[in-house]
Amino acid sequence: MRRFFRSKKFIITSGVAVVLIAAVIAFSIFGSVAAPQSAFAGSVIAPIGEFFGNISEGVGDFFGTFSKYEDLQKENADLREQIADLTEEKLKWQEALTQNEFYKEFLGIKEDHEDFEMTSARVISRDTADPFCTFTVNAGSLDGVSLHDPVITAEGIIGYVYEIGPSYATVMTILNPALKMGAYDRRTDDNGVVSGDVSGAAEGFCRMDGLSRHSTVAKGDYAVTAGGGMFPAGLVIGRVDSVVQIEGEFSVYATITPAADIKGCSSVMIITSFNGQSDFEGLIED
Repeated sequence: MRRFFRSKKFIITSGVAVVLIAAVIAFSIFGSVAAPQSAFAGSVIAPIGEFFGNISEGVGDFFGTFSKYEDLQKENADLREQIADLTEEKLKWQEALTQNEFYKEFLGIKEDHEDFEMTSARVISRDTADPFCTFTVNAGSLDGVSLHDPVITAEGIIGYVYEIGPSYATVMTILNPALKMGAYDRRTDDNGVVSGDVSGAAEGFCRMDGLSRHSTVAKGDYAVTAGGGMFPAGLVIGRVDSVVQIEGEFSVYATITPAADIKGCSSVMIITSFNGQSDFEGLIED
């Protein structure tokens, strides 16, 4: 718009308009003396006046359009703010729905273990350099969490808390050979000890050692915690994938595929209290 008012065309047009307006004023003053000239001036000035009238209307239309543009901009800004608010509300609703589903999954566990006190936690980081899938959650001592508390999902056991702060806890998983827990085959009642396995961790396996070579443990069976230590009894550990005879020994071991999604879980439950809970250091190797 500034360019138009500074243009040569606008300056020339304005000059002509000033001259013609001055002429009209002069003719109007001396009109009675020079009536023919007034008629002539009128015939000349009238189209010019119409021209400038059209310009005036055009300028008015321009500013009207500009005003409408500003109104549209404000309306668009208001709509964007409403969309942002609705998006935030949708995310909150989805989060609430997810949390609701998460808690519903644990109702069965709570019904079977009324003595359990549990705290939910979200996975906030993973140690990508650790082959045993150690991770950190956003619940700590201020949330009632303690060292060696069991960590589970609705599908099965994940591991235990081995490091803690006021608002975080680090979880050692059952894929780690340093963690050992008493277990038994739910179908046959054969007892053994489940721990991580260095060679099997990459594939997500742990193993159940100490099984008698005469045991009837078979592929497809489920191993569960035996209790009597750091873990309560009856938590699902995983499914037997294979039974391996160790040459020259009288025992066998079973490879176990964990029931819980250790590598992909995003939320867990920490069991902060249960009947018979003890801090059994013998389950943990330094």
